[in-house]
Amino acid sequence: MTLAELGQEVEGLALRLPGFDSRRFDACLRRQGMMAAVEEDVAFAKDIGVNATPTIFVNDRRMTGFRADEFQDLIQQEIRSAGSR
Repeated sequence: MTLAELGQEVEGLALRLPGFDSRRFDACLRRQGMMAAVEEDVAFAKDIGVNATPTIFVNDRRMTGFRADEFQDLIQQEIRSAGSR
């Protein structure tokens, strides 16, 4: 999916929200440098292996999705690991 397609998809979803101002949304997307900043973020995410949201890193360990119990387990493992060094 290109960034342009993503922007269209997001706007389509946002149009359903009460009070959504499509002119302000369009102005934000057209603001100089905005797309360049987004493209840089997307490239960085790809470089570090992010391919889903949410993606959470704890030290060098990556977790995709959010499951509170697994996140808590990961944190506890890292704490134990740090204590044994």
